[in-house]
Order: sequence, then structure tokens, then C-alpha cells
Amino acid sequence: MTPGVAQSSTLDFRSFWGKARAKVGGPTFHPLAYHCLDVAAVGRLLLKGNRHVLQRCAESARMSEECLLDWVSFLLSIHDLGKFADGFQGLRPDVLLALQGRETRVSYTHRHDSLGYLLGDSQLPQRLASTSTEEDLRDLVRPWLSAVTGHHGHPPHTGSLLSGASELLRTQFPQSVRAAASEYIDEAIQLMLPTGCPVRVDDYDVCLPAFRRLSWQAAGLAVAADWIGSNQEWFPYCPTSMALADYWALSATKAERAVCSSGMMPAQVRPWQGLGALFPHLHIPTPLQEYVQNVALGPGPTLFVVEEVTGGGKTEAALALSHRLMERGRASGVFLALPTMATANAMHARVRSMYLRLYEDEASPSLVLAHSHSRMVLNLESENQRDEGYNREHRSASQECAGWLSDSRKKSLLAHVGVGTVDQALLSVLPMVTRRACPRMVGQVSPQCA
Repeated sequence: MTPGVAQSSTLDFRSFWGKARAKVGGPTFHPLAYHCLDVAAVGRLLLKGNRHVLQRCAESARMSEECLLDWVSFLLSIHDLGKFADGFQGLRPDVLLALQGRETRVSYTHRHDSLGYLLGDSQLPQRLASTSTEEDLRDLVRPWLSAVTGHHGHPPHTGSLLSGASELLRTQFPQSVRAAASEYIDEAIQLMLPTGCPVRVDDYDVCLPAFRRLSWQAAGLAVAADWIGSNQEWFPYCPTSMALADYWALSATKAERAVCSSGMMPAQVRPWQGLGALFPHLHIPTPLQEYVQNVALGPGPTLFVVEEVTGGGKTEAALALSHRLMERGRASGVFLALPTMATANAMHARVRSMYLRLYEDEASPSLVLAHSHSRMVLNLESENQRDEGYNREHRSASQECAGWLSDSRKKSLLAHVGVGTVDQALLSVLPMVTRRACPRMVGQVSPQCA
């Protein structure tokens, strides 16, 4: 047996590990294909649960809602395609030897997100195209592919790798490995895209800029889905080999519990029933409050500037306007941005007594004070167990999750109702390519009133 070369000419795609941990009892690895389906199931639920966002994204992408759900599910099912690479598999030589009966000397010199992008870019056009327009399809798929493979907080670093892509692909994905990855892609296509690829090259000039814009939201969704899908409490390791369709059904069941338990399931907004239902103590509305109850809400983005003297009811008026917008599907939550920490603390105390009235009784909305010392601990963080096998430069999804959620200031963008300072609201929408840009977009997948 030659190190770095598969022992057999064929490899089962289920024999590649995606998650691994030290031997502490129970299975020590989770198959890569299964982890990818876990994340796809979570992402599908997160997007499907917010119907208004789904509708807007589908219109922008020129797809039906069901087609967009299928498309996003498929993309998330290949988010970790780069983990098929020998360099990544070699991070746990004991698991690789146990699963495939071989060793490898290929180094993990490039992140799996970049490797996954390169492999997907070389494979997807020919596997998705039903006509001879592979190059046009490649251009349209690239923004989506970059978004889901770059699920660790920044886009894959492909610029410097494209020139040497052929050699890198040959080294990291020998023939038998590439064949296994290709087989997985084909099965994922059959499973996730029952009506075929929804990307149409006929509207190339319109779709390409639209897809680039949507890729920001897709990236945020991929980060959130990967965080939840990597949690071993909700998705325990499953070394048992089963058909991909069977595990997809199993992961869908697990995803329902996981998304609900994580605190990130969209909450159903209560119908607007007037200012009195939202603030029972207000028996006689001020002129400003009376105005916001009846002012017409036009289509498209809306900006209201509310000015009044101290004690004139500005906060109640702003929350009433927010509730009316939420009821119409123009937002799913509220972020109250104050000028200072002190004013944010005071606002949090006021909002805490009424925010549940924004949502239906069966909903479980979350409230976060961005800089509270007694910070809220999301279940997603408290139940997080970190997988191992990564080096210091390449952190796992569970480590990324812990690093992000450990700072309560960042949770305000994930909560249904957040209270913080105005600089946080401004930073949340800056299209900066930084490590934390994509997680900030998670809050934009469910847009909030500010």
C-alpha cells in the first residue's frame, strides 16, 4: 500500500469522516455525507420558517419558493465538499485507516472551504447542466458555491489557487477520492433537486447580479445551519451505513428539535390589535401614538422619523410602528439602537415587560441586551460540544460557534428582539469581507426593524 494513494479503485462516499472526536466512549466519527445532510436539513427549516424572507429571496432569484428551498438545501448538502480532500482526511489518520484502510501523506495546506469551492467549481456545471451552457451556468453557480463553502466566516480563498487548481485538485483529490465525491454530488442532486437545477441561463444578465446579492444572505444562513448542524447534542455521531435518502429523513427529524431548541426558530408575529393590546396601561394615547396607529404603510422600504418631547410616548410609538410592519411581513423582529450603554440598559428594562406581546402565545421569542453582564446563554452555545482533529489555524464549526456566541453583543443580531447601541446596528449591514461579516448576515436573513 502506497501512502497517499487509495488502496482500492473505488471508495464509498460514506467512508469519509466529517466530524471526529477523541475516544471517550461511543462513536468517534460522523460520516461527512451525514453531516452535510444535517446542515442541509437545518438550513431548509430556518429558511422555510421565515416565509416572508423566503418569498422575497425567491422573487429575487426568479425561482418558486419550493425550488429555492430545494436549491438551498442542495447547496448546503455540499457545503463541506472540501473535506473529501486527502489533506483533511489525514488530520485523523486513525479514522482514515479504520474507514478506508489506507494512509496519506498529503498535507492539509489549504482550508477545506477553498478546496470545496475548487472541487465544486470543477464538478457542478457538468453535473447540473442539461444543455451545452456549462460556462454560463458556472458563472451563475459560483456566488452560491462561494457562499456555502465559505461557512466559517469568510469567502474561500480561491484567487491565488485558481491558476494551480488542476494540480491542487489532483493532489488533494486522487481519482478514487474524486469519484467518491462525484458519486455523493450525483446522489445529492437526485435527492435534493427532484425537478432539476432551477438556475436558468436564459436570464443570465439579470440573475448574476441578483445571485451575488443573495449570496450574502446565503452565507449567513450557511453559518447558522452549520453551527446548529455541528452540535453533537442534537446530531449525535452515526457510524451506521445507510442509504442517503434514509438518513435525509432522519436528519430532517433531528433538525426540527435542533432548530427549536437552539432559540433560532422564527417566531410567529401576533396580529396587530391596536396600541391598547400592545400597551394595556395606555388608556389615552398621545397625539403621536394615535398617529402611528393609523398612518398608512406604503410598499417597499419604509423610514419613519419620530420626534417628540421627553415623555411624549416615542418608545411606544416606535414599537407600535414596528409591530405593524412585522405583521405585514416587512420584518420579523426588532432591534432598538440607543446612543449609549446606559440608555440601552434602561430601554431593555422597559422592553422586557412587553416584548412577548409582539408574538403569538405559542411562540418563544428571545430578548437580548447586547452588553448585559448577565448575558443570555443560548442553548446553541451551552450545549455545544467541540469536535476535534483541527489545528490552530483551522477551527471547527463548533469552535467558531463558541467564539461568536461567547460575546453577548453579537447575540443581539440573532435574537428576535435585541437592545443595543446604534453602532451595532450600523455595523450589522456593512458588506465587509471580514471574519464576522457572514454571521452578522444571519440577523439580516430575518430582517429587523431598527
